[in-house]
Amino acid sequence: MKINSYIILLFTLSLASCQYNTKYHSYCSTSTDGWHKGDTLSYEIPSNLEKGEYIIEVGIRHSGIYKYKNIWIEVANNFTDSKKIKCDSIQLILADKEGNWLGKGISGLYQKDSLLTKKFTVTNSNKAKISVRHIMRDKNLPGIRDIGIKLIKVSN
Repeated sequence: MKINSYIILLFTLSLASCQYNTKYHSYCSTSTDGWHKGDTLSYEIPSNLEKGEYIIEVGIRHSGIYKYKNIWIEVANNFTDSKKIKCDSIQLILADKEGNWLGKGISGLYQKDSLLTKKFTVTNSNKAKISVRHIMRDKNLPGIRDIGIKLIKVSN
């Protein structure tokens, strides 16, 4: 019985390890009093990032004092040409209709990860950057603590 459990555990771990092909993952913190409208978070991408198709996962860490059920952000990158910036505006849902936080968390701090649906192609990672800023109407968003970016390769 122990051997079967061990085999099942190894099989499950091998499936989980193949699920994502993460090539980059980093978090940036916001100010302790919230995320100010003018604060753009920047992520410098390693110059040795493999060429190919990717998707971006955005992670948001927030406390229970965040007053909205969603957040609108702008994600910009220059992966195809270091001089041309491509921007996408994205709404991320953080709570359900009843106001229950959708992210996982403990002690009043929650993390919600969201895959962005558009794929993009990296042709040149030299001097590549991703920048994220909020585009909400409020000038400051108390409760937003950290914003993370994960690049997941989806093709060779």
